[in-house]
Amino acid sequence: MASSNEHIPSSIYLVDYFIYCPLFCEKEGQEARKILYYYPSDTEIDRQIRTVGYCEGLVEFTETFAFDDPCESIHFQKSRLLFYQVENDICLAMTLYVPVIKQKKDDKTITEYYDEHINDRLMLTILKMSYEYFVLQYGTMSTLIHRNSVDELRYILKFIQYHIHNMIRDVTIDSSYFGIQYLAIDRRFVFKFQTILRRFQLHLPSIKEMIFIYRDQLIWSGLNQDDTITIYSFFRLYYWPHIKNLSHTTNIRSNRELTSPANHLTNTLAEDVQWFHPTGEIMVKRENDPWIIAKRSDMRELLVIVNQKSANLKEISDKIKQIFSTQFNNILLLE
Repeated sequence: MASSNEHIPSSIYLVDYFIYCPLFCEKEGQEARKILYYYPSDTEIDRQIRTVGYCEGLVEFTETFAFDDPCESIHFQKSRLLFYQVENDICLAMTLYVPVIKQKKDDKTITEYYDEHINDRLMLTILKMSYEYFVLQYGTMSTLIHRNSVDELRYILKFIQYHIHNMIRDVTIDSSYFGIQYLAIDRRFVFKFQTILRRFQLHLPSIKEMIFIYRDQLIWSGLNQDDTITIYSFFRLYYWPHIKNLSHTTNIRSNRELTSPANHLTNTLAEDVQWFHPTGEIMVKRENDPWIIAKRSDMRELLVIVNQKSANLKEISDKIKQIFSTQFNNILLLE
């Protein structure tokens, strides 16, 4: 609980969210045609055109530097702009307000902006997954245009904004990491499942690939990792709303929610651990916060929070080894 002298930053919230395709603007005066979707929908069309044009200009400007990876976010003092090109010059973009604290000092209002509370990696994941969820249900946008029309696509695109407010509002490392819970079973049963699923495919040739899930945990998937994550997280978000925690459940979970600083730290560690190839580990503790351990093992990433604030580094290291041997003994984690 925050003390009376502690000021809590405001929440992250969505300013706008839009999808555009520059190819639909063939000449001056047709700028509105490039806008496929815009939220809020009651925004004046002139402002929509200015916002989209501004985003286009920033993207083109960053491309002149010829970086290997495209620029996906731009930081401003009061807002964060994120964009993602999905297909054939169709782009998604959204603007988020940076959390602030306003307080009085000497009869003046002082505003502090907490830019570090917005994690690019998690927010870009939300932006990208909103597109993946749309494709999962309706197919690619280019296909919809060719089969139907641009107007039909504009109508269907209303789905893409569904739930994005809640996804942004509740974003933490455990609620938006889009991980998968695997059910630990004996190898012999895995072979049996494979045999059963192959028999299904032989009797039903229309089935190309299958996913087998038991009690919200994945046993088998014939899809690649990205497609498996998309389908699994989609079902969790839309069909299993009672499940709140996407991380691996163990008997060491704390009975207290993490504070905002601790949430921010977990997000930062999840981003920093990306630099380790193929393996690496970070252990961090701040005053009055639990120990947070981030580990990368090839393509697997593991985050452990241990609520033993008085423990030293050696004790936490031994605790982590114990957790690995008891909770993850059936998962390959490189050292």
